Amino acid sequence: MNIGKAFGDMKDMMQAAPGMIRSANEIAAAAQAQAAQYQAQPGMAPTPDAAPQPGNLEPIAGVTLEIYALISKDMASVGYDQARGAEVAARHGVSSADWGLAQKGWGDRIRADRGVGIAFNKLYTA
Repeated sequence: MNIGKAFGDMKDMMQAAPGMIRSANEIAAAAQAQAAQYQAQPGMAPTPDAAPQPGNLEPIAGVTLEIYALISKDMASVGYDQARGAEVAARHGVSSADWGLAQKGWGDRIRADRGVGIAFNKLYTA
């Protein structure tokens, strides 16, 4: 094993960690807010197969949820370095501008709509 490459990979991972932690914290906060909403409304228990709200699976800047999940998963190939997201998106035929719009838009939908989050998770873990 090339120790220089291993250290470089570790450095890249450490640089990406704050962004990954921030994203995880945002998702956790959204989940907690959703749980609080369900607790405040009797009979509104979350279901593991909640359907996305109408229109929330429409592509964003031409990027479907399936492509978004594929690109998100492929970010592992660059150590989850968000600065290289456009590079990874280009491998899948998505322009830098479209990726920027899709990344924000899908992130917002995933946080706001449990059904979209569940659909994304199924695609990401498949």
